[in-house]
Amino acid sequence: MLNLPRTLVCGLTLGAVAAVGATAPGPARTDEMVVSLPPMIVEGKNRPLAWRYLAGPDVELLTVCNDSNAVEFVRRNHRLNELLHVLVPEKYLFKTVVPEIHILFNEDTGRARSEEVIREMVKAHGAQVTPTGTVLPGPEVEMPDTRLPGIGRVKLKPQRYLFLPNMRLTDLDGQAVFAILTDSGRRLNFTFTDDRVEFLLTRRAPALPDWLIEGLMGVYRRSELLVDEIRIKPLGWPATVLPAATPRDPPQPRSLLPMTELFERRRPVGEEPADDELRHWQAQCALFVQWTMAENNPLRRAALWQFVDRLEKEPLTEALFEQCFGICFSDMLVRLHAYLPLAAGRNLVLDTPKGERLAGLKSRPATDLEIARIRGDWERLEIDYVRRYHPELAAKYVELARATLLRVYGRGERDPRLLVALGLTELGAGDEAAARGFLEAAQAGGPVRPRARLELARLRYAALPAEGKLSAAQAATVLEPLRHMSWDEPPLMGPYALFATVWTRSATPPGAEEIARLNEGARYFPQASAYLLRVIYFNVAAGQVATARELAESGWRHARDPEMRERLARVRDELAAMRP
Repeated sequence: MLNLPRTLVCGLTLGAVAAVGATAPGPARTDEMVVSLPPMIVEGKNRPLAWRYLAGPDVELLTVCNDSNAVEFVRRNHRLNELLHVLVPEKYLFKTVVPEIHILFNEDTGRARSEEVIREMVKAHGAQVTPTGTVLPGPEVEMPDTRLPGIGRVKLKPQRYLFLPNMRLTDLDGQAVFAILTDSGRRLNFTFTDDRVEFLLTRRAPALPDWLIEGLMGVYRRSELLVDEIRIKPLGWPATVLPAATPRDPPQPRSLLPMTELFERRRPVGEEPADDELRHWQAQCALFVQWTMAENNPLRRAALWQFVDRLEKEPLTEALFEQCFGICFSDMLVRLHAYLPLAAGRNLVLDTPKGERLAGLKSRPATDLEIARIRGDWERLEIDYVRRYHPELAAKYVELARATLLRVYGRGERDPRLLVALGLTELGAGDEAAARGFLEAAQAGGPVRPRARLELARLRYAALPAEGKLSAAQAATVLEPLRHMSWDEPPLMGPYALFATVWTRSATPPGAEEIARLNEGARYFPQASAYLLRVIYFNVAAGQVATARELAESGWRHARDPEMRERLARVRDELAAMRP
């Protein structure tokens, strides 16, 4: 997703930026409620948009902007990924075979179309449209309070509809971005938002340690990804752990957390408010991660990633840390104490490799299929967002996505990617029968994205009897979409969970190949305790007790629920008493 840097950014509007789960704040007014909506794209009957298409590394671009802006956007996006991989090697980020889609709108076109769409949306409800484009559905009105029938009436305030100018939406296996640019001719200088980077870190499988995610995010939030360097601004240490100091004195902590506590603490879940203790932990995570980058020392970085790799398979111990870093926990604390004044007092500039030259980039007129497929995929992602926050408007977004996709489908287009978008749109609309029809056709037409394979397998499973054992033919029907999919780009819990469910109900036990696939899922998702218990059972039944022990130990280490952790401990002890 795009983020406006701290100073004015050339080529981007100054509109608010939002992501899934967050909306742009509206004006502070007491007489209205702001309804922030994903952008709607409407083609005027007499004024069709001149869409252009450009494919870059792992990205597809659909734009109405000029060619130079489109090319510059793809180049900057690619360079940002290169710079991000300096901070976090690509191996440790969410990666998918599905190209990221970007829709770029011209600022003037976007504003005019937004006002046009707002008018159309509320016209049927007798709303007013102010000269500024603000939409108010009539004056303040009273209606019965349906929550307390017969008790009284409540007043409803007018609503103001606002379309978000920049937005990123995510799917199980990909993401999409809508942005409004100005055709200013000046160089684009956008950067990735914090929430985009956090998405890439938290969606990676196997899951990264919480301390690493916090540390990397603490570093990234202070980073400027420039063309030829990464500049990390000074670390802000929580005031509650600083002694009184003069402005000239470097800050010093009263104490640092023990390294064991640093590594074992978990990230807060949801919107848990940050207290002093949490802020202290987050700051020290960032301090430790930044120390591994300081002085552009490749040995420290290598030690960090070796440590992370081994933690995927081994328990956290001081001996393991010392094998990777060459020092014990207490010596590490001494070094962090010494490094803190430097981290808090000056910028850190990282060496960056020369960027890959993307030659031959040029946009071209988009085909009707490309317009429908990319726009339609974006619009179907909007459905879930709107249903979550403004369910009363979801039907309008379903209607828009269907119209975009069916326009070319009705002319005979049967591209598998178009069929997938139609199938997932109908799934979002709640029409599972229509969804299955489109997904079956897409599967027959060629390789499709991982989520499409998963949803088709789920729909096939849902069509089977809910009780009783599954025959070999029934199991094969469900699992067929999953057999030739790319399970590791990205690894998804859903296919593994469905795989385990089918084999649990199957009249025949899984073979060696199937158990290997189940074990793969357990290694990607060791925190999925219920799944792990099923896989342990399959291994014991197949006589693979040693593997079952390894999985039980891994599951116990990663389990978050205390009851499940206790259960896995009992399973681990029982397996230890069994002969191999």
